[in-house]
Amino acid sequence: MDGDKKVNIVSSVSLKERISMWLLDEAGEDDVVRMEMNREELADYLGVARPSLSRTLMKMQNEGIIEVGKKTIRILQREKIEKFL
Repeated sequence: MDGDKKVNIVSSVSLKERISMWLLDEAGEDDVVRMEMNREELADYLGVARPSLSRTLMKMQNEGIIEVGKKTIRILQREKIEKFL
């Protein structure tokens, strides 16, 4: 990901907004994000602590917005993610 995208993501207000922007940017046409970094690296990339990232991802999963796997995140409700932005 290029530097401009990272600046936009990190400057977003809430962690949910940062995650949403990242998910929409990284998702393939099948609305699946294939994780190329681990959670620690993703947390660092988004400028947050790993526990905060994990909590927010789990909250989004519990809300039925995403489905988190070991190396993938599937967007289940793209319109909700777009509303976070």
